[in-house]
Amino acid sequence: MQKLLAGVEKVVLGKPRVVLATTLLVCAAAAWLGLNLEIRTSRWELVPEGDANQARWDSVRAEFSDPEPLIVAIEREASDVTTATLERIAERIATRLEGNPRVSSVFYRLDLDWLSDHVLHLAPPESLTEAIRQLGDALSDEDGAIRLRNLADLNNRIARRIETSLEQGGAPPSDTESAETRWLQSFVDAEQDFLAEPQEWSARLASTPLGLINAGGRASLTTNGFLSTDDGDVLFVLVHLAGDASGGLERQQQVVTDARAAAAAATDGIERVHFGLTGPPAMEVEEMATISNDGRRTSAIAIFGVFLLSLLAFHRRFHAVIGLITLAVGVICAIGAVQLELGYLNMITTALIPILVGMGIDYAVHPISQYELERRHHDRVTAVRETFRKTSRPVVVSALTTSAAFFCFFLMEFRGFAELGLVTGIGVLLCLLSALFVLPSLLAVCGRGHRDDRGAAVDKLWDEGAAALVCRAPRLTVAIALAASFVALPFAWQVRVNPSLLDLLPIGAESLHYLQVMNGRSALRNDFNLVMAKDLDELRSVRDRVAGHAEIERFESLLTFLPDDPDSSIAAVEYARGVLDRAS
Repeated sequence: MQKLLAGVEKVVLGKPRVVLATTLLVCAAAAWLGLNLEIRTSRWELVPEGDANQARWDSVRAEFSDPEPLIVAIEREASDVTTATLERIAERIATRLEGNPRVSSVFYRLDLDWLSDHVLHLAPPESLTEAIRQLGDALSDEDGAIRLRNLADLNNRIARRIETSLEQGGAPPSDTESAETRWLQSFVDAEQDFLAEPQEWSARLASTPLGLINAGGRASLTTNGFLSTDDGDVLFVLVHLAGDASGGLERQQQVVTDARAAAAAATDGIERVHFGLTGPPAMEVEEMATISNDGRRTSAIAIFGVFLLSLLAFHRRFHAVIGLITLAVGVICAIGAVQLELGYLNMITTALIPILVGMGIDYAVHPISQYELERRHHDRVTAVRETFRKTSRPVVVSALTTSAAFFCFFLMEFRGFAELGLVTGIGVLLCLLSALFVLPSLLAVCGRGHRDDRGAAVDKLWDEGAAALVCRAPRLTVAIALAASFVALPFAWQVRVNPSLLDLLPIGAESLHYLQVMNGRSALRNDFNLVMAKDLDELRSVRDRVAGHAEIERFESLLTFLPDDPDSSIAAVEYARGVLDRAS
């Protein structure tokens, strides 16, 4: 290493202006490469390459409609906004988007008429047969006919059934929670509800067929079949994007813009109603905007903070500018290198610039401080030479160990951290090269200082302050450090990994808010596992295996709309038709 550093010293101090001119050309090339750098916010950019689950997901997206739709949420802000108003808005949005060439399909409403027509075929045949038999027995006269003209006839029939049951079984059961008691109480409650609000009761009944077959009993539909939260305050329109699933961020931005314009037009002039977008496309677009804004803001804050601290640290204020130029060269070259390494940044590696600003300045601070000390005793060139000889080795060792730690990230399967380790490790090395070549050249050409300078302010602060205190009580300092470590250890042990990718979204993000509304207040969920089956028999086998698992809230599939045994279902429906035909 000593010979290598000696060669660097010879080049830098021999022709410092040539080094600076070369640096300028390299920075220009790196900046040009960085202008074409793409930022990818998709979560799929974080999974390992060649991942089997990712491959299966890609095949599903290629073969079927994209299962990650853009979701338009329409929410009422006051109770006086009717559900019919929300439904009209949802229908207008869907109509506007259905003709969009960037949209393959729009889903916002389920056909309840079809479900009403087929609900008996979808019910379990044994349960349907038994229910119809009990109903027929309860409502039939002695001749087997069912004669019901109004609620009075129905109540008389039920009263006679109770009397007959009491005569045959003696005293009524003492268990007030018996099946007969619960059935009678449910019937009386339903009858009271109907008499109090017949229209509202009929409306609820209209959506009952879907509720009977919906797993978990949560339909999340309005009475007209529109997708909604359980309370009906928010309606959803699912917009599936057209084209290749790998169309990229630009396609998503276009569809998000179109959907926002359609929702704005549909809600124009309607008070106390607002809309929002969620779903993976909206989240990625919002993440992109947030990352771009936050990246610029945090980079600017980091650069300003480093420059301000440098002003406080160095006796010669101009040296803070030299340190910042040195840092800028390393960071610009690192961004250009990313274009050659990967060609893009993901949502984690976008933190590259603030990271390099915080670490890269370290390789300039120590040499500049040493230079200011050396300048008290030597001319400019000699001071640079002495500074280089005294600080180059520790600076190189520091940078190499730091970059090695980041390169270890490259061994991780999680691509987000692996790529962070790659780009940051190389970025640290480029900041080191800038500190070895650019910084000495700048100091040799335009470094400040005189033989009577007092030295660096940071050294004075350390020598007269903290260092003096530590040297006076070294054992106490070590004891305090050990005590603090022991106190922090239990808290460090309790740190857990948060596996939720949704927590990567900014707090208060529109897409996150409406996703939480949909997941928490409806049966429509964005977090699900997709299972592929070759045929219906395999699908039934999967359904039976997952039944009863506490970790699985519900299982949804095509089987919801197909009878398990068509012949038995047809026979049960025919039996029900025969019983109902006896009613007059």
